[in-house]
Amino acid sequence: MSKFNQQSAMKLPSYLFWLKSRSLLSLSLGLISVISTISPVFSAPNRNLDREETCDILVAGGGLAGAATAYEGLRAGRTVCMTEITDWVGGQISSQGTSALDERETQRSLLFYPRGYLELRRRIKEHYGRLNPGGCWVSYSCFMPYDGNKILFEVLQDAAKTGNGKLKWFPNTVIKELEITPAVAGNAVGGQQIKSAIAISHQPAPNTPPINTETLSKTIEDAYRYENSARFNKTIIRFIPKPRQTPPNPPLPRGGNATSSPPLVRGEKATSSPPLVRGEKATSSPPLVRGEKATSSPPLQGGDKATSSPPLVRGEKATSSPPLQGGEKATSSPPLQGGDKATSSPPLQGGARGGADWYVVDATETGELIGLADVPYRLGIDPRSPLEPSSGSPTGDAYCTQGFTYTFAMEATKEPQQQQQPSFYQQYAPYYSYELQRLASFPLVFSYRQIRSMKPDEPRPADPKQFPIYPGDISMQNWTWGNDYRPGSSQDNLIYSRAQLAANGQLQPGGWMGGLRTETLRRGEENAKGFFYWLVAGTTDSQLGNGVKKPYPNNRFLSGLDSPMGTVHGLSKYPYMREGRRIIGRPSLSQPQGFTVWEVDMSRTNFKDSFYRQNLSAEDYRNLWLNLGGLNAPALAVGSQSVENTKSRSRATIYPDAVGIGHYAIDFHPCMTNSPPEAPGNTEREGTRKGQGQAYPFQIPLRAMIPQKIDNMLVAGKSIAVSHTAAAAYRVHSFEWSAGAAAGITAAFSLENGIIPYQLVDELPSREPNLEVLQLRLQQNANPIAFPGTSIFNSSWQNWK
Repeated sequence: MSKFNQQSAMKLPSYLFWLKSRSLLSLSLGLISVISTISPVFSAPNRNLDREETCDILVAGGGLAGAATAYEGLRAGRTVCMTEITDWVGGQISSQGTSALDERETQRSLLFYPRGYLELRRRIKEHYGRLNPGGCWVSYSCFMPYDGNKILFEVLQDAAKTGNGKLKWFPNTVIKELEITPAVAGNAVGGQQIKSAIAISHQPAPNTPPINTETLSKTIEDAYRYENSARFNKTIIRFIPKPRQTPPNPPLPRGGNATSSPPLVRGEKATSSPPLVRGEKATSSPPLVRGEKATSSPPLQGGDKATSSPPLVRGEKATSSPPLQGGEKATSSPPLQGGDKATSSPPLQGGARGGADWYVVDATETGELIGLADVPYRLGIDPRSPLEPSSGSPTGDAYCTQGFTYTFAMEATKEPQQQQQPSFYQQYAPYYSYELQRLASFPLVFSYRQIRSMKPDEPRPADPKQFPIYPGDISMQNWTWGNDYRPGSSQDNLIYSRAQLAANGQLQPGGWMGGLRTETLRRGEENAKGFFYWLVAGTTDSQLGNGVKKPYPNNRFLSGLDSPMGTVHGLSKYPYMREGRRIIGRPSLSQPQGFTVWEVDMSRTNFKDSFYRQNLSAEDYRNLWLNLGGLNAPALAVGSQSVENTKSRSRATIYPDAVGIGHYAIDFHPCMTNSPPEAPGNTEREGTRKGQGQAYPFQIPLRAMIPQKIDNMLVAGKSIAVSHTAAAAYRVHSFEWSAGAAAGITAAFSLENGIIPYQLVDELPSREPNLEVLQLRLQQNANPIAFPGTSIFNSSWQNWK
């Protein structure tokens, strides 16, 4: 044990101050759109409303996060309205065409996923008779996008039946305006609510082709206009909350008598006991002293003894779960029946029956409602800092987001096909490449995301370069130096920044047009079609040179409404989005400029690499290690240990408000240096892959889902409060589902108890009993909030693959 001398005692207060304000510099850690007040982005539509719809939960975006939100809302007996710009539900697994589940080996081996995601996987297997009908090697499950839509919609329908909920599905529908209550005097971070939302649904005009005939770039602007056009007829819909009903009396505690409990006055704490471990008896627990953490320990292993834990570092939540032993399987509590409500604790009364009449969830692919509501958010690369030390930019760059991808499907044929060179091919040909010599193989690229195999039971060689391709095999293409389109300048960025939105009038009442650059969508579409031609007829390679690429004419581009992508043009209905607008959470004790999950919270990077000492100031480098030091950080803070002798914690940050989980590598598809991306000789932006690598299994904190300003809005999916580097891992299928499930259950829980989500976390790191009840409900409904063995003492996460 280190000696504690007088000098150390003098340094301790400064360390404690640093703990409380570790992100004091975060005002400059992102390109922040901080608005002191929000002007309601609302005006009366320039034509009459066609209908009005009521709901408990309005979900914007029918991707995996939106579907998961709806799934849990329906299981809780709620009326869920879900809008989607395409006519398919599922996002990544359907309308975006990336129907190859991105999963990590250890989590998959344990099947440690939310219940809805497990149900989706089960039904895929049931539908095909196998989980991987395509025989792809990037995933354990690759399948047809049109089946992804069909299977998932059936999952939602059954969820509505099970929970006695009601799903109102609005395909081909976009949110145009939000009616937001005025700012509340003296409340700089909240107090406003969304009262209603105006949406536009479009259908083909008489005697015009069906939906999905044209590419998105040709229809998106029309979709956001109120007026009927030669192409579309429009239905104007106003979404409002369901009429509020008097809540039922709370159920009796087990063995208790009915008593009338007054609602809590704002600021009071519920006094119900913390969640019980399964099989234990309720005992009376004294309230925690301010600053202590509530612990909810799973059952101890045989022979284990409970031990007391030392104080936590950096506001983390202690858990005493031991790591799983070899061969053990993770288990979760069985799902509850009859509306899936936790029965061990009565509903809490909060906010003096305040709360909200409904909840609006932004589950769009680009953070549309975030931009429309004009809440604070980040976009693109964050500035380099002790929290985001691998950033490719010292100052940040809002225009350099990850590339987007229009996917397509191609089918192997017995005979060579006549391949027609697109008129625009020569513009994009200088971009295409196999990328790396070890990947320079057509069979490898074809089988990488193969979604149909004609001989699924035939043994294959170990090397994908030797995989046989049979006529009728179908591959979905999603390739970095292929159909990825990677703009990175203010002239061609896809997702408009706040300044750009203001400049082109999209923040004016009635001015919202989706927040995307149509011309960049069009170029992404051309780039994708050009990539198919390169695969089957091209002979150049931008990264590997001449003599590498050979033609493979025995393939055809699949198009038509009955094709895997369900479009006449053959491209996915919507591009696969890896990154969108990302909210800045509300100020907290540890992050006064707004809560964010940073690179240092989840990356396995070796931060002793010389890059960090060379590119951070001495003070910032030391602060980096104060963030990474875990249980060793106090010794570094008081000077009894040097940075060189400080060992990094080998786990992700443990959050006291965890409501979901995820695991994936930090995977970048970075923007290009010059504009346009396809320019000859172009390169990836220097330094943008520095943070790429492995991540620890991580949690989804509720604070990352709560935007500033608006109390009845939650954010799910890729737009939660994460940094650019963290977003590169917080984006895959199971993560999206976990975040959406958390949003659905949190919304239902808040409605039941008259409490807004922010009241569940506003007094952290002090104990939040209401939050504990929510977390118990999540776990009882088989939605994990922590990986097995999560503990500040568990250092075995390096073994997770």
